[in-house]
Amino acid sequence: MAGVTCVDAPATLDSAKRSVLRDATPPRFPDRPSPLPFPTRRSRTPTFARAQVDAAETAYRRLRDAVLGAAETHAGDLSRWELQQTAKLVSTLSLRVDELRTGRDLGVGSSACKELRAFFKAYLTQTNAEFPFDVDPEAVGAPPVCRALERTSVGASAASEVVTDRTLRPGSAAEARTTGSLLPPVRLRGRGDRALILKLIKIGIKDAGAGGYIDARATVSVTRTPSGSLLEATQETPVALGRESQHVVFDNDTFVHVQTPLRELEAGIDAAGGDVSFVIELRHFKPKKKKTSVKGWCFFSLSELDLSRQTTQLSLEVYAKPTDLRCKKMSLLSVKELYAHVDVIVHTE
Repeated sequence: MAGVTCVDAPATLDSAKRSVLRDATPPRFPDRPSPLPFPTRRSRTPTFARAQVDAAETAYRRLRDAVLGAAETHAGDLSRWELQQTAKLVSTLSLRVDELRTGRDLGVGSSACKELRAFFKAYLTQTNAEFPFDVDPEAVGAPPVCRALERTSVGASAASEVVTDRTLRPGSAAEARTTGSLLPPVRLRGRGDRALILKLIKIGIKDAGAGGYIDARATVSVTRTPSGSLLEATQETPVALGRESQHVVFDNDTFVHVQTPLRELEAGIDAAGGDVSFVIELRHFKPKKKKTSVKGWCFFSLSELDLSRQTTQLSLEVYAKPTDLRCKKMSLLSVKELYAHVDVIVHTE
């Protein structure tokens, strides 16, 4: 037992000394407060990231408002094409703002915004700059591009186009596209003579509201079927400025006066299958190809009308191009139930 005491006592005493000395040692910097624990990266990331997102949202909102404000101020100096590209840009920026504010994926993202850098350079220096990708805000419940286009327009009517000397010159192709080639009412010879008037209301196109149809308008041809020969000159409407999500909408005064009197048209209907057809084509201008293209077409025949009624409202199927003036070969433009809406008016002298 004594041996155990002699061995353990010094160790115990030495441990007690170290404890006393440690407790009695004053701090090296007595006046300096103890440092706070350094925050880890994980604890500061959410706040820091949120600040970055808020800053980006503010930047995109300011950019959108600046573009929209400039377009509204200088709409009179912009062509229809430039207004449409501006509308796509405004819609894209609005979607990006919503993405950053809500965290939802609306199909824009940072990668699409990087592509806008090259577009901005061309947009500011070239009149034919084309937006780099399609925009479909309606797919995510946002206002369509045509709504942004309406905001960039000037005047009381929605989506009205301001025509200036730069965009419309007398005798130019732009003037022909804008004003059309509609003919005045036919002069009937005697009392009781009749003539047909077509009032174009709207034509169903599934992506009409996406802003991709430049200078959309319609042509009306009166043909003898099944030969497909023209009975009179083809008439072209002015540009249809109205848009719905799935329709190109014509002005309220878009009337096509058929130049051949009704009695002469009725003479073209015979027992052998001869008929008179009215072929309506929806056309639009393609800036890249610098030409007018047919989007779709529809038709109705004289024999289908009840000519005892003053007005007949028609809903016509819309077919894909090419147009067949013989009205024999046709295929639907879309599987959706979209139609061309036309009123046929019988005018009596």
